[in-house]
Amino acid sequence: IERGYNFERIYDKPIFFKEFVIDKRQIDWASYFWYDGLLLLKRVLDIDSLKEFIEYSLSKDIFPVVEVDNESDLEEVLEIDLDFWIGVNCRNLWTMEIDRNRHFEIYEKYKNELDKRITFAFSWVDDLDQVEEYKWKYNGVLIGTYFMRKFL
Repeated sequence: IERGYNFERIYDKPIFFKEFVIDKRQIDWASYFWYDGLLLLKRVLDIDSLKEFIEYSLSKDIFPVVEVDNESDLEEVLEIDLDFWIGVNCRNLWTMEIDRNRHFEIYEKYKNELDKRITFAFSWVDDLDQVEEYKWKYNGVLIGTYFMRKFL
C-alpha cells in the first residue's frame, strides 16, 4: 500500500496511532496516513502476533510501543530481540483497577532490563509531582485526559 498524500510533512512532531492494533491492516492504515508510532498491547496479542506486528510496523517505518500491565507479560516482551519501546501501565487492563505503585515496583524489579530500552509510565498521572517522580525511572510519561482536565 502506498502512503497517502504526496506532500512534505508540515509538522515536526511525531504522530502516534493510538488504537488497539489487532490486525495488520491497521498498520497499513497507519502507514497510509503517515503515522510515526503505534501502540501494541501485549494483553490482547499472543507473543508470536506481537513479534509479527513489531516487525511489520518497523517495515512500514512506524515505531511500535508495546504496552504491558503485569510482570509476566513484561518478561515475555523483554525476550523479544527487536527494536521497540515499552509502556508500563499501572492500570490492570482486564479489571481497569489502578495501582500507582505498580510503576515503581515493576521498575525496581526489572531496572536492569528496562534501562536498556526506552520506557514509559502509563495511566492515571494526575499531577506534575507524579510526572517528576516517574521521569527519574522512566524515559517518558503518557498523560491523558484526567491530567489535562485539571488545566481546563
